[in-house]
Amino acid sequence: THGGVLTENADQASSRDLLAEAMYRVDQDPRFDLLLSIHDEVIAEAPIGTMKVSEFEAMVSEVSPWAATMPVEAEGWCGPRLRK
Repeated sequence: THGGVLTENADQASSRDLLAEAMYRVDQDPRFDLLLSIHDEVIAEAPIGTMKVSEFEAMVSEVSPWAATMPVEAEGWCGPRLRK
C-alpha cells in the first residue's frame, strides 16, 4: 500500500464517524423519524412545519470535540419524495 491509500482510508473513516454522530442526533430528536443514509446523506421525515431546513442543517453539522478543526457543512432539502 502507499500513503495515498492510508490517507484516503483515514479520511473516509472520520467522515463516516461524523455521519454516524449526525444520524444519532437526528434519531434522538423526537420530531424526526430517521429513515436511512445514502453514502453521505441523512434521510429523515417529520411532519410539515417541524423545523426549518436551516435548523436541520445546523443540527446535522454539529461537530464533536474530537473533530473540532474539521470543516463540516450540510446542505438540506425538504420535499414530499426522495430525490437525487
